[in-house]
Amino acid sequence: QGILINSRIPHTTAPCRGQAVRLLTLIVHPAFLYGSPESAIALRLIRPFQCDASLPCVPLTEELVSLFREIDQLASERSFGYELKIKGLFCEGFFQLISRCQPLTGSLRDGSSLALGKLEPIAFEAGVFTNLTPDHLDFHGTMEAYAGAKAGLFRKCRLSVVNLDDGFADRMLAASAGRTVTCSQSRADADYRAEAVRLIGQSGVEYALCSARARLHLRCPVPGRFTVMNSMQAAACALELGVGAPAVKAALGALSGVRGRMERLKLGVEADFEVIIDYAHTPDALEKLLRTARDCCGAGQRVTVLFGCGGDRDPGKRPMMGRVAERYADAVIVTSDNSRGEDPQAIISGILSGMASPGAVTVIPDRREAIRYAVLHARPGDLLLLAGKGHEEYEINRSGRARFSEREIVMRALEERGRASTGRDNTDP
Repeated sequence: QGILINSRIPHTTAPCRGQAVRLLTLIVHPAFLYGSPESAIALRLIRPFQCDASLPCVPLTEELVSLFREIDQLASERSFGYELKIKGLFCEGFFQLISRCQPLTGSLRDGSSLALGKLEPIAFEAGVFTNLTPDHLDFHGTMEAYAGAKAGLFRKCRLSVVNLDDGFADRMLAASAGRTVTCSQSRADADYRAEAVRLIGQSGVEYALCSARARLHLRCPVPGRFTVMNSMQAAACALELGVGAPAVKAALGALSGVRGRMERLKLGVEADFEVIIDYAHTPDALEKLLRTARDCCGAGQRVTVLFGCGGDRDPGKRPMMGRVAERYADAVIVTSDNSRGEDPQAIISGILSGMASPGAVTVIPDRREAIRYAVLHARPGDLLLLAGKGHEEYEINRSGRARFSEREIVMRALEERGRASTGRDNTDP
């Protein structure tokens, strides 16, 4: 009810407006009923949202209908982790509906919040610019346009924390309307610098965070070179917002990782290989994932990557991701990843077009079967990377949106592997 008041959706007799109000209530209801602190934060941040009553409300999409049904099902079943899932669906549906109450000057597609102006009603206490790499170009068209949209975000921030090592840093600094602080691993003129950096394999990273106000020795147990900048910017933002240095150091040191980001599955003591789930769905993210995996591997340990590319999204990154996978992985399994309205085989062909030796790649369009195959054919000591889904627990294709848990699929395949005879096929994928 609070969000309806703040959103100021006009009350008219048009059926579509009544539908929008009722559906917005459906989104708010489970989130409040089952305890979402994010909803309370959203109420404080969202400004009164003006809507011209003469404008027609955009009709509900099939994807939104599917989303509402999933919220209702989760609220009814109360299965493990249902609160977190409802929070995510609540936020996704809320911003989709808000975007549909704005004046439209062309076609509207669900996707990048920056491209669609979904964040316009919100003012931010702080914003952090990590980097800008090719993504969402199906919405923005060019990297320059993408950078312009991203820069608009920092005009709405009271504090901007900017990665000075990124090529678009100056663009973000010029757009910032509030205070700015900079971070760097290489430039002495940054406000915050990472010095004496050590990558300690699966144990994460450690370094000295240096600034005019303090020098902190920080350790973060999330592996990967990218963790240095991510944790440094998080620490800088917290310090600038008044959080004490001891609390910052303790919080980073106790970080257990983020679900779906370099998430190592707990397979049990009998498992003789490892599985990591990660959200990497761009060429840059996939390369960072694979290079981090290499840093964590021992001598002779193989890296297998399983991935696909989203349908109805920028097709230009498909061959690029194929090249990255072929370059950094010992074995590659290409499959589907939210094909939406496209033919999965056409998407896969785009990926293979970027590879020098596509014949060496295992292609299994059904992602469930691809994961099963990867688990059953893993060699002792292998590191299996499932890229693209991360925290998501659904798959979208021409039939709609369906529940899809990679964690559950891996565990079922692991049980099958355990039941298999000692003479099972362990040939290279």
